[in-house]
Amino acid sequence: MRRHPSLVLTLLVSLVFVFVHVPEARAGGPIASGSTVAGNLTGPGYSETWTFSGTIGDHVVFTAMTPAGAVNTTITLKAPGGSIATSTSGHRLDFQLTGSGTWTIVVDDLTAGVPTSYEATLIDLSGTLTSGGDPDGGPIASNQILAGTTNGLSDLDAFTFTGAIGDRVALTLVPTSGASYAPIIYLYPPGGGSYVTATSGRLDYQLAASGTFVAVVQEQSLLHTGTYSV
Repeated sequence: MRRHPSLVLTLLVSLVFVFVHVPEARAGGPIASGSTVAGNLTGPGYSETWTFSGTIGDHVVFTAMTPAGAVNTTITLKAPGGSIATSTSGHRLDFQLTGSGTWTIVVDDLTAGVPTSYEATLIDLSGTLTSGGDPDGGPIASNQILAGTTNGLSDLDAFTFTGAIGDRVALTLVPTSGASYAPIIYLYPPGGGSYVTATSGRLDYQLAASGTFVAVVQEQSLLHTGTYSV
């Protein structure tokens, strides 16, 4: 059963956001592609619901992480109309939408017993990839080096490039600061679909399609923050 936080708590969280620049905190609501929000699971059986508009064929990635991974969240994605499309007990949900309309993401505590806060990030690979609060990502050219920051545990940065079938690309990812920080690249084909990845910091791949590819950068375990060059 969903419980609403008090007005006093909402005002306090808003003040924290203004002065220390944490993600926006609210008890669910709309979430835009490229943005990170903050939520709270305040007790046993508590969940929060986030919504976004999507189009059939769009590929979305959603991450939700509690501080230091203290709680194992459950992420459930519901299609327009309310049926469950997919669910995961991990911290990362990856799905190609099967319909158009308003989609719903429910975040809850798998153990249903430990109050905690969390951060959540959504990226629609066919939509907006950056936000004013997190401008990392966007187009990257061949032989170009860009710097980025994993600002929060759930942060996702998406870079795009155009390639032709048969082209061979090498993507390198180097951490430049952050204790225990280990970034990873997920490379998605045009139109979404199955990704390829490498944990070594270098992804060497021959393109199997032509069009715009999306390279998503995140911290491997979603437990650390830091900076990187790509």
